[in-house]
Amino acid sequence: MNAQFAYSIGQRIEDNCPAQSVATSWDDFVAVFDAPDYLRSTAKGGRYLCGPMRAGQPAGKSAFATWRCNELAAPVAWLALDFDSLDGPGALDTLIATCGAMFTCLWHHTASSTPQLPRIRIVAPLDRLASPTEVAALAAALGPILGPQRDTNQDRTSQPLYLPLRGTQIMRCDDAPPICVDMWLPSATLSAPAAPVVSSMPVDQDWTEEPRADWRGPTDDDELIRRALAAKPSAERAFGGKATFADLWNANGEALGRSYPASDRRDGLPYDASRADAALAQMLARRTGNDCSRIERLMERSALNRDKWGRADYLQRTILGAVGRQLEVLTDKAPPAPLPLVMTAPAGALALQGVEMSLLQLGTQDSVAQIFARQMAGKMLFNHTRKTWLEWDGTRWQIERTEKAFDFARDLARTVNYEGKSSLGSSSFCAGVEQFAQSDRALAVEGTEFDRDNYLLNTPGGTFDLRTNTLRQHDPVDRLTMCTAVTPSAEGGAAFDKFMGEITMGDRELAEFLQVSLGACLSGAVESHWMLFWIGHGRNGKNTLGDLVQDAMGDYARKVPTSTLMAKAHEGHPTEIANLQGIRLALSSEINDGEHWNEARINEVTGDATLSARFMRGDLFTFQRTHKHLIFGNNRPQLRTVGNAIKSRIKIVPFKASFIGREDADLPRRLRENLGYVIAWLIEGHRKWLAAGKRLPQCQAVEAESADYFAAQSTVDMWLSERVQVLASDDRNVLALPKAGELYRDYTDWKKERGENPVSMTRWAESLRGFEKVKSSGVRYRGLMLIPQAGNVPFPFSPNAQPSYVN
Repeated sequence: MNAQFAYSIGQRIEDNCPAQSVATSWDDFVAVFDAPDYLRSTAKGGRYLCGPMRAGQPAGKSAFATWRCNELAAPVAWLALDFDSLDGPGALDTLIATCGAMFTCLWHHTASSTPQLPRIRIVAPLDRLASPTEVAALAAALGPILGPQRDTNQDRTSQPLYLPLRGTQIMRCDDAPPICVDMWLPSATLSAPAAPVVSSMPVDQDWTEEPRADWRGPTDDDELIRRALAAKPSAERAFGGKATFADLWNANGEALGRSYPASDRRDGLPYDASRADAALAQMLARRTGNDCSRIERLMERSALNRDKWGRADYLQRTILGAVGRQLEVLTDKAPPAPLPLVMTAPAGALALQGVEMSLLQLGTQDSVAQIFARQMAGKMLFNHTRKTWLEWDGTRWQIERTEKAFDFARDLARTVNYEGKSSLGSSSFCAGVEQFAQSDRALAVEGTEFDRDNYLLNTPGGTFDLRTNTLRQHDPVDRLTMCTAVTPSAEGGAAFDKFMGEITMGDRELAEFLQVSLGACLSGAVESHWMLFWIGHGRNGKNTLGDLVQDAMGDYARKVPTSTLMAKAHEGHPTEIANLQGIRLALSSEINDGEHWNEARINEVTGDATLSARFMRGDLFTFQRTHKHLIFGNNRPQLRTVGNAIKSRIKIVPFKASFIGREDADLPRRLRENLGYVIAWLIEGHRKWLAAGKRLPQCQAVEAESADYFAAQSTVDMWLSERVQVLASDDRNVLALPKAGELYRDYTDWKKERGENPVSMTRWAESLRGFEKVKSSGVRYRGLMLIPQAGNVPFPFSPNAQPSYVN
């Protein structure tokens, strides 16, 4: 099977220059069809796929581009077969069984399929690249075997395949090999078919490539369309039937349904499509002087365009029939003045085509917003969660901060305002256009649709898949908003490797731990519940390494306040948590002496799969956690309690090297010159992390530092063990029990002796919940007895002594 499957991808049928893309495997190619529902269209005429196109400038085209046309079609590695109106579910089952036994394929129901008359599309891989001519021959060879219901529409690789609509299921048959091109070609005719195949048509009319000699009309296609759209309805109805040219050109379903009622709805349209096709062809025959080639070119630009037009025995037959009937052609030697829209539009007016011209003449905010959506599809999106526009810059979707959407609405307003109406030039009109556009289905998205794949890492040179360690082209469909600062590179690693050896003091196990733990932060995988705490006195390299990693990761890493993880008297604003949305690495530094960890917050941001937050003056929202946390500092925050849960979460990494007196002020700059190597080093660390089952490697230095840290915590439990005797049985009179104030004062003195700040009395009392509280002249604790300290004992101390009381 071919290793790659090249194809063109368009956002809607009017997209005549589709983007070129390559799937690196059959599974990836299938995934293009089996896209998530939020990427799929809800109606026919949206996203489509066709064969790959070479860049060029065919006759009649305005620029050098990858135009979707037969002339530029490139070889393909796949074949598409459409089957219309199968004779019930039994015929469908037989067809799928036959195909599945012959070759690997995928299949799905098309838009007009019904349970009684199924319509399906089958796509199969080829064992080698095949030219467009060979593809047509293969389809012709397979057709008689697979059944008479095959639609020849897809024999042309330039013909668009509408991708499955929302909710459509993709089926696969993977038991057979791909189609062997050379085995099937001998049974097919490889000569390129003439276009069109007139001999098979009963219409006695030759195909023409130029207008009649007596024709006089516009030679520019856009001008012809503008004049036809502006023609009086009564004149247009004299040629081609009941509907106006604008109704036909724009596929106005309501108007066409009245003019050409549908005899059935198998194709899902509210009108008789064949009669509408014939009417449009008839009008164009008069306006083009019976130029068949031009009629075909113009019809393909209209909104009536559908899959059936790809048949050699349909569209050409329709055109030839119209030409054969059309005796009178346009002979206006001096054409009427061009539409005022073109003549009087101010400088900078936009060039619009086809359906957009008709919408423009309506002049409403809604119609102009529809043009906005058509022109900006694939270029801009509106995030309804953050209430902001995003723009595709070729690498990622970036927040647009300069009101470009409003400015584009102004351009459209200037174009439509050829009569100089003040209302169309007002800011309220432009704002209304923008507001309508924000809700258009082609542009409206939720914030959760961005950066959803936790294993895609966007870089300036392409999108890196951390699961497969492969780099591929950027694709707006991925909806990525973030990007690293540089592309991975294997060059320039000598200085960085030397730096890592120096800050780890040659401890390779520690260097490996740093690579894997930091590499794990590249992806948004959060199955592991841990955070990194780098500890060490100044000038030891930890800040340099942290800043270097942040610089390399670009948008994926962000500094957050240390207060996010520290205990404080009052709960912080939810924006502290909101800042974590979407990032992969959160960095914090500058821990103040005597601060305490907020254990509950640590558990939340390292354990919960979903976090809740809000931005200033925004509503509360939830988002999936994608980040891991790195804290580094010189001081050690204190813990109120030391349990297995907190021990498993905090990974304490020592930095014991010292560069005092031998600092290299230019080192950070030299290291930043090779950030591409740093990203490559992190990617390798992530690969090792995945290979180890998303577990961090063992490191003696980390384990020893963590053990010392937890053992040295001045918790309430440690105070109890050092300053309080815990009695297994306490029958003392209630007045002999120590008061809470006395116990807390002793705890406070003990903390101050250790040079630390005590926790509040409320939090201290929470740690004594296991002891019985008695209320008598205040709160007292049964089962606790303070151990007198040296210098504070006025008489020999005896734990069993009972105080005497005077009544």
